[in-house]
Amino acid sequence: MCKKRALDRFIKRYKERETEIKGDYVRQLSDTNELQKELDWVVGSGRKGILPEHIVKDKVKDLDQKITLAKLQLTEIHTEELNVDALLAYAESFIRTLENSWFDARPEIKLRLQRAIFPEGVMYKENVFSNCKISPAFEIISTFGAENVKDVTPLEFESKFSE
Repeated sequence: MCKKRALDRFIKRYKERETEIKGDYVRQLSDTNELQKELDWVVGSGRKGILPEHIVKDKVKDLDQKITLAKLQLTEIHTEELNVDALLAYAESFIRTLENSWFDARPEIKLRLQRAIFPEGVMYKENVFSNCKISPAFEIISTFGAENVKDVTPLEFESKFSE
């Protein structure tokens, strides 16, 4: 049940962020279009002789830079959009096979993964590993895992296999 609530909260927050991103994209697209209209007007005014050539050149150069920057920002905004289902599927797969990632990883990746799980580091003293602080993300994961655990006594375990 806790897993469902956490996923629901995640998806709700993602949808809110997705709406924000789309709003940012629409605003940036509008700004880009306004800059393009201004550029078209300057070029048209230069052709008609309304604006002197040196002003047209300066203004075109300035507007070209602004349009290029605005288009780059559009691209950045667009790349923020994610497929939430694919993201969740990847995250679940990664967590389920975390031990494989650990064994296959290079030492520097192992260190980064270790720091992601234990932000304050891992202590080793007198043949014992200890750490009292797990990252919030991994605390949630352990909570989900705890919901699915059923304590089985040795007697129950043995009786299942002897039947």
